[in-house]
Amino acid sequence: MIPLQPSVRRWKKPTQGVVKIKVDVTIDDERMGLGVIVRDGDGFVLGGYGSIKARAFNSDWVEIMAIEEGVTLAKNMNLKKVHFESNNANIVNKINGKGQDIVFIGLRAKDVFRQL
Repeated sequence: MIPLQPSVRRWKKPTQGVVKIKVDVTIDDERMGLGVIVRDGDGFVLGGYGSIKARAFNSDWVEIMAIEEGVTLAKNMNLKKVHFESNNANIVNKINGKGQDIVFIGLRAKDVFRQL
């Protein structure tokens, strides 16, 4: 067995003139939480959003909901250059168009992408 290497995760600066929006979710048996944080290139928090809902979906659907909230927040803040960050590789790949996808979650991801 290969031992796990500890890794340090740090916030990474976006390129000059770009605002970074990080989304994250949590789920338990009865509810879900989603959060969005908006930072400028210096790491200064410009805004955010958080919500707890009294029902639970799978992680892909909740991640899509969080990204949608991030898109809405970016539009409301009139942000023009935005870098979205998510830990859900499945949704990131769907939004970035990696491969064909005909399932509902893929179609929803494409709808979110069109809102950008």
